[in-house]
Amino acid sequence: MDAYQRLLEGLPNRLPPVRSRRMGEKAVRDAIAVVPLANPAQAASEVEHLLDAVLAAVWSGGERMAALAHLYAPVASLCRDVEHKLGAESYPLPAGNAARAALAQRLEWKLACACALGVHEWCAPVGKIPLFKTKAVAAACVAGLLHAGQTLLWAYRQYAAPPAGAWRLLHGLYAFAQEAGVADQAVADPLVAGAATAARSVYLQALLLAASGPQRFSARELRDAEAAIRCVADACGLAPGHGPGLGVDAGSDAGPAYIAEDGWSASTLALDVAPAARTFDECCALLPAGAEQVELPRPGGVQRVRVEFLRHVQAGWVTAARSHGRLAASHSLEVVVGMHALHYVLAGGVDFATFVRRVHSQAIAGGHHELASASAWAVGADGLAPPVLRADVLDQSEGGYRLRMQVDGSEGARLRVGDMVGLATAADSADERDWMVGLVRWLKHADAGELVGVELLHRTARAAGLRPVGADGKPLVPQRAVELPDNGQDRLSLLVASRFARDAATAEVVLPALASDWKVPAAAGVWRLGGAEDLGAACVRLTLVRQSDAAGGAA
Repeated sequence: MDAYQRLLEGLPNRLPPVRSRRMGEKAVRDAIAVVPLANPAQAASEVEHLLDAVLAAVWSGGERMAALAHLYAPVASLCRDVEHKLGAESYPLPAGNAARAALAQRLEWKLACACALGVHEWCAPVGKIPLFKTKAVAAACVAGLLHAGQTLLWAYRQYAAPPAGAWRLLHGLYAFAQEAGVADQAVADPLVAGAATAARSVYLQALLLAASGPQRFSARELRDAEAAIRCVADACGLAPGHGPGLGVDAGSDAGPAYIAEDGWSASTLALDVAPAARTFDECCALLPAGAEQVELPRPGGVQRVRVEFLRHVQAGWVTAARSHGRLAASHSLEVVVGMHALHYVLAGGVDFATFVRRVHSQAIAGGHHELASASAWAVGADGLAPPVLRADVLDQSEGGYRLRMQVDGSEGARLRVGDMVGLATAADSADERDWMVGLVRWLKHADAGELVGVELLHRTARAAGLRPVGADGKPLVPQRAVELPDNGQDRLSLLVASRFARDAATAEVVLPALASDWKVPAAAGVWRLGGAEDLGAACVRLTLVRQSDAAGGAA
């Protein structure tokens, strides 16, 4: 099948319009003018109905694209509204938000299909661009690629597989643009006012974002990754046949992936990501020591991105084998999600208020209490015990687990990328369990359930309490912490929630007795903050250093 005919592959059949019900560009414009955008639900329904009508009839390419131009802004506005409503929502989404996200994805998908039909009709009957229409057809290809890319983006936001045909349409639009000689034709960028883009650029952006492993990103990180990739995607190489980098089977309905030596075919493209990685490296190399953000050049200005996050994006481009060998597994684990739940189980099933009182009492009785006052740590009771979930282990390694969350009735796991989790071997409720600590690194919604990738931080941990002392010397509100074993003498490694006060210089810390070592009693003391590392959207690892003068001054 040639590139021109591929534009229709998988698209709905069209019917010649009935004369009495002929819909033209003016009819679409008039219908959009009265869409109640102040009522998003009603507006989305009416816009989708218009898109269905546009898709169902045979038009001339020019008229279809002129009609679609009236739909771009309303669809963009409605999709932004849905994205705003999702915010930092955990997954799986509540039914209402799931329906909104699915609707936004459908709107983008139908726009992409309509653009592909417009390109096909414009170049009928044999796929030749009409005289003086080169730039218009190039713009239509760019619009189709952009909306197909947005369709993929909505799938990533839901940690779900893309809709059937999305990648096939993306490959088909680029193949036609390449064959027609308009892949590098510059047209106005619909996403950046005053900037230009081309079909090749938009296609590369979609490939590079997919290669970055978007299931590993939180909602905010996905936006940052998309913005960073727009700055460097043009540098990537893309050529037919076997070459360096990732393989892209342009004849399939799939994105870039590792392809074995004997799997390359005539439809395979080689995506060389090395130039984009070099651009990142060169920008980072120019930074002064200790700089945390890098400025990437983009049309109309610069894009500021955290250096650590850039490395996180690049990690998905590597096709090398995993750093840990993976083993198949078939057992179950109990799972708790979030700092509140993890601290509760590590503390032996008591709330934070009870934990703090108990540790202070033990530290005072044992002569290891160095704080001026224990009463200043008074906190309220937490209420109900957090839920303990179950998950089936699909495979595992020294570095973590791939899990399928079990769903008990209507109650399922609510997770976000970057969430802290506790893992323990499933046991009777009366049995004492050893809890491991990990982070959610990726999510994927599948028919078989929620699939979760967990990076293991440590196989043992201890509940702790932390009271930061601000730069002005005033202690702040006590908060939960989890201690990870650290081989350094007079040093602590603590996990805390992301709301930790970054300007704190010191912190009061309470630690219970270590059950596995009678030489480590309960203690309460003052520690100096030595560093903070963001591990995820909801987790920070602190390094604290013991100071003899700090302890003496607090006595």
